[in-house]
Parts: sequence; C-alpha cells; structure tokens
Amino acid sequence: MSRARSSKAVTLQIGPAQQRDLAHLSRIELAAAALFPPGRLPEPDQVLPAAELRAACQAGWLWVARHGAEPMGFALCAPEGSDLYLVELSVHPKTGRQGIGRALLRSVLEAAVAQGFTGVTLTTFGDLPWNAPFYESEGFTVVARQDEEAVGPECPAHLREHLSQEAAGGLQQRVAMRRALTAP
Repeated sequence: MSRARSSKAVTLQIGPAQQRDLAHLSRIELAAAALFPPGRLPEPDQVLPAAELRAACQAGWLWVARHGAEPMGFALCAPEGSDLYLVELSVHPKTGRQGIGRALLRSVLEAAVAQGFTGVTLTTFGDLPWNAPFYESEGFTVVARQDEEAVGPECPAHLREHLSQEAAGGLQQRVAMRRALTAP
C-alpha cells in the first residue's frame, strides 16, 4: 500500500520500504535519538541492525515516508500472534512536527487491519510528551507499566517480554500500549 498524504508543510509518499531506502534509515534513527534527554537512551548511538531492516523490508513490515526520493521517517513492525508490534517509529527532526509520524502510524494501522491483525501494540516512554500521549491521541491505551509487578490480562505476553527486555537493557519509565482494530 502506497499513498500520498499531505501533512502541514510536506507532501508525503508513504509506502513499503525499498532496498534503496535502507541506507538512509540509520541517519533518521540517530537524529531522532538526539531529541531524547541525556541518559534516557542507554546507547543513543545504537541503530537497528542492517540485517533486521533488510529482513523487514523483504517481509513487508517496514514503511517509509518520503518527500520525493528522500526518506524522512520510517515505521518498523513485526507480527506478534494476532497483533502487529510497532518496533520503532522514527522521523528526522528536521521534518518533525509536520504530521509525518502520525501519517506513518496511520499507514501501519491501515495495513494491520487489511492483513487481519486484531491489534497494534508497542512500548514507549510513558513520561515524555511526544511518546505515550501521541499514541493515546491515536486510540492506544496503556495496558502495562514497566514499574508495576502486576500486569493485567489485557496485556499480551509479547508486551510483558518487551518491557522486561527493555528494563534489562537500561530503559526506564516504559509503558506497553495496545490499540484494538476492527475490520473495515
């Protein structure tokens, strides 16, 4: 699925990533990581492995927002049972606050519905204004908090595992979120 979307200042093409896009994604990821307060990302210079991006591209789980030929943001997903897990959503800060992240997220939601997933899940920082509140504005709800021992039955096992791995890797104040999907 590829479609043009018009954000506040930029006309975007959002669609499946192409092999030629992959070389640009680490630049976007590093620039987006620079927005986080010092110490929040244990390894702020770490990027997604090239092999993981290639595999996701080939499988159709990687979407890119382009202005012309230049990638400006991406969304990487992975199937987790009946849910589609949003691994990462990154937008280059030079084009931030123009609706690119929202357009990417909505493309992921549309693709998930089209492919029969019952929900989209993710983990994010619960205390940063451009993280959990952004996803809440798109219908996601918090189903677990990293600092809570008890996790409700509405929290899928894969989210509990992601929160645990993130804590072990030094990420703090994380929440798990889910948005239920309905068929069109």
